[in-house]
Amino acid sequence: MSHAYQTNIYYHDVDSLGVVYHGNYVKYMEAARTEWFRSAGLGLLELHQQDIFFAVTKLSMVYHSPAFLDDRLQVNTKLVKLKPASLVCEQIISRIGPTPKTVVAGEVVLCCTNQQFKPIRVPKVVVEGVKDRG
Repeated sequence: MSHAYQTNIYYHDVDSLGVVYHGNYVKYMEAARTEWFRSAGLGLLELHQQDIFFAVTKLSMVYHSPAFLDDRLQVNTKLVKLKPASLVCEQIISRIGPTPKTVVAGEVVLCCTNQQFKPIRVPKVVVEGVKDRG
């Protein structure tokens, strides 16, 4: 099961031609992962209070098609691998509406750390929250 997050494209997202700046896709993916965690009952602030953090250690993206001003995008986030100290998520950004199309396909590796950035085992509460999200 994947989680879907939707967002609109605004002026601050685009260049002078109305095309989304490539770096903004990383922001959309981050927002979608935050909402994915939240939908699993894992608020990031609550995790931080338990000394549980996630650091992006690898991010790969393939750009398929541009997105434009006023497009509506959907970011689907899916857990594809759970390792002892990390999560691997697939994230697909698609244009929705009258002309649906895949815009970006990406994979992100999140290392579970404590506040001192030391890798730690993914806690049971996180495993239980995300295991049905893949």
